[in-house]
Amino acid sequence: MAAANTKKGGQKLRSVLGEEEADKVAFYHDWCKHCNICVAFCSKQALAMDENNYPQLVAPERCNSCGLCEVLCPDFAVTVPARHRVSTRRARKKKPDIN
Repeated sequence: MAAANTKKGGQKLRSVLGEEEADKVAFYHDWCKHCNICVAFCSKQALAMDENNYPQLVAPERCNSCGLCEVLCPDFAVTVPARHRVSTRRARKKKPDIN
């Protein structure tokens, strides 16, 4: 597992996992204020703080991409890409009412 820094929306997105695991949850360390809310409320205990006090996905097999960490983050420092893809697919499937 190599660390990878990529830019998304002009901000650094930090992932220390393989591509499949990083797709579950990603953190914007530049925005993170180390509040630990994402770790504390993860019902699957898939997140933990690293040695620099940043959140990280430590158990990707437990993560179900529910998005609770993303919703609760007060700094918008967490994103769950899989959650957004599902939302987009659902929105596209809805057909407008023509009445």
